[in-house]
Amino acid sequence: MQIPLRVLGTRKTLIRLATVVLLLMLAGCLSRVRRPDFLASETWEMVFEGFVLVDEAAEEASHDHNIVTIQWPDNLEVGKMYIFHHEEPVDKVAMATSMFPDRLRRIGIEEIDGPRNAEYLIFSYIGGPLFKIQFDGLGHKGRIYSTVDPKISADDQLGKKWSTEDYILIIDS
Repeated sequence: MQIPLRVLGTRKTLIRLATVVLLLMLAGCLSRVRRPDFLASETWEMVFEGFVLVDEAAEEASHDHNIVTIQWPDNLEVGKMYIFHHEEPVDKVAMATSMFPDRLRRIGIEEIDGPRNAEYLIFSYIGGPLFKIQFDGLGHKGRIYSTVDPKISADDQLGKKWSTEDYILIIDS
């Protein structure tokens, strides 16, 4: 059975209707394309490429930890502290001012508050320079910061291999 065109409208109207339907279908497909899962370890392995995970603990826990590399969890947990080491040599100023901010942007985080240059870093007597980067994006807030690792700082052999700082990630919310 053929429906007369006057019932459906003009040919131009049919083309417009088909275009709208196709655009809606395309929009539905695109909405399913997502950024990497924020708490998935793969997301953070990109940010901490070149680092080794040495411990994970409740945020309130002390920073006392082993030097041995541990396996990444499948997903990171909000409120947990993840402690990383990096082998020497490492450009700590570039790490704080460009590397971490660039890597955070790559996973979709735009709001980043951290040191802009070496003047914003803390230079301590032992270790350092130290830094703190706070981020807010994709529905989560967190921070990456460095602190002196007393075990590495006190051991000349460890200090030759490893940076004297712990690099800590905490996803606050």
